[in-house]
Amino acid sequence: MDEFPHPLFFEARELSKREKGKIRLYFQKRRDSGGGDCDEIQKIGDNTYRICFKVKEDQERVLQKKSHTICLPNEELHLTVSSSSSLQASDQPSTSHGQTFIKTNTKELEKIFQIETFLLFYLRDCPQALKFLQKQLDAIHCSLTLDFDTEEAVVKGDVVKESGGAFGTAAEKWEHQVDKIFISLIERYTCHHVFEPKLVKKLQQDLSNVADDIKVYSQAGYVVVVGETVVVKEKVSGLEKGLTTTMELPIKEKHLKLIEEEFRREMQADSPEVKITTRTNMVILEGSDEKVKSGAVKLDELVKKIKVKRVQLSPCLTAFMKTSDALSKYEARFQQTFRSPVSLEVDFDLCLSSLSPVSLEEAEAALLRDIIVISVQLQGEATVPPELRGILNMARDEINSLGLQVEVSFIPGINETTVQLVGYSQEVTKLKEFLDDYQLNQATTKEILKLPDPELVECFDEMLNRLGVNITRVTLRTSHVPYPCVILSGLRGQVEDIYKTLQPVLANLTVDSLVLNGPGALRYFQGVGKVSKDLVETSHKVIIREQQGVPNVNTQQQGSSSITHVTSLRPSLNRQSRSFVGSPAVSQINLRIRLCRLEDEEALSKGLEKCLDLCVQQGFSSVAIPIIGHGVVLKYSLTEY
Repeated sequence: MDEFPHPLFFEARELSKREKGKIRLYFQKRRDSGGGDCDEIQKIGDNTYRICFKVKEDQERVLQKKSHTICLPNEELHLTVSSSSSLQASDQPSTSHGQTFIKTNTKELEKIFQIETFLLFYLRDCPQALKFLQKQLDAIHCSLTLDFDTEEAVVKGDVVKESGGAFGTAAEKWEHQVDKIFISLIERYTCHHVFEPKLVKKLQQDLSNVADDIKVYSQAGYVVVVGETVVVKEKVSGLEKGLTTTMELPIKEKHLKLIEEEFRREMQADSPEVKITTRTNMVILEGSDEKVKSGAVKLDELVKKIKVKRVQLSPCLTAFMKTSDALSKYEARFQQTFRSPVSLEVDFDLCLSSLSPVSLEEAEAALLRDIIVISVQLQGEATVPPELRGILNMARDEINSLGLQVEVSFIPGINETTVQLVGYSQEVTKLKEFLDDYQLNQATTKEILKLPDPELVECFDEMLNRLGVNITRVTLRTSHVPYPCVILSGLRGQVEDIYKTLQPVLANLTVDSLVLNGPGALRYFQGVGKVSKDLVETSHKVIIREQQGVPNVNTQQQGSSSITHVTSLRPSLNRQSRSFVGSPAVSQINLRIRLCRLEDEEALSKGLEKCLDLCVQQGFSSVAIPIIGHGVVLKYSLTEY
């Protein structure tokens, strides 16, 4: 078949080869003439030229504009185009499709019409159309012959000679009637060329077996639809609208999860006829070309609206989210709870993505509330007791029987071990409560309670007895190292209870030191006065301890003075006073008293007076002076000074 099967004709003066090229270039430009791909211009008559188009639509667009103005180097050329080689007058529609000419004789007139091949096929294959045409021709006493080889329709008819033997007026009337019939034929039927492969396939499937009013003729790479113009346009338009275009749009899987629901909602509202299919990292749209392109734009806009929020987490929380099903679990939960889904990813941080900023904030709050880390220090334990480790691991395994819910880590330190619990808050809280209970009721610990006075180290147990405090569940041990203290050992809960009990007791203790200067003081408290001392201790809840203040100088007579320490168990405010005979500070005073005869009482008195004056200057409240000899022999009273 000819590559350019759609001719147009125009009349012009003699054209040069260059001018023909200019005119052809004009008809090739769609924006200028409406045309398209066309063949060389050929001269077929004295002033008649033909140009053939490859596509029917291009020819039809050129015909819609009957008059064309082409700028040549020296003039403007005005052309009137027609689909027939016999150009009609400006007030008469042109016959579309061919060259016409007339042969006459004395009895019969003949007119030949160039008819498009596919219209000839249609007249052959559609009896109703051919019958309708023949009926019109029969009305004016004409016959019709279709020549498929020459693509012609030959019409013959007889006319009656006019008076004078002329056929002029009758022939013109006959020709006008025939032209009118074929113009009506061309206007009533159309040959629509379809080159779109998908539409070609659709037409072949849907119209090949339809009624006789439409015929489809398949050619190499295209089809021609022939029928009544209105019917063909409706059918083709309907098929074009129903023609599906498939577009594959790549998209990240995480983005698809976030926007798929919203995308389907918007497409259902705007383009319900578009079919949406999803695959891994792919969205497939099927529908009309216009709707599919609109859907692709909408998908891209939604992806650009995705908001991202990064949340810094501790490494242990990040590791738990990676190894557990927390991400998928919470994504499913947020899908049901929030209007916009939230996507979760963990690398160094937690990355949240969503179309809604509100959903991002709510998702972050839920995750930080539900997934936590708690560290519990096992005080006084350098290593975790095997019993505790076993119980914790057993409890962890039971909780994790249906999936990872909590992780337990043991972090050793210098003097303690830290147990780290990571996971869902409910499960972490359970293990935390177990650890707290273990430390209170099963774990042993030590606490050091500072004593207010070193003297209490020796009499702490006696002090508790005076108070009536009976401690059996905790071991108590007093020590001077690192300072005067009592060390409590036992179960942590019990140790803490006893510690809290003893703190206010020790805070209210008062220690006084009383100096008794008199002969026989120590002997008195060790003898007859012991009973009185015991009664005072019992009734006043005090402890009285004696300390010999003067070394023995005669084994027959005990020391004449005593330092008595009184520990009061009753409350007292800032009441602590102590006096010691023979305080080491006195040794800093350089005293030299010359020895004299025992009878020289005056010299001894002056020496003692000098010593006491120095003590007053130094602010001392007592002084111990060793005297070689007995006071009775010296006849010197201790009370005079």
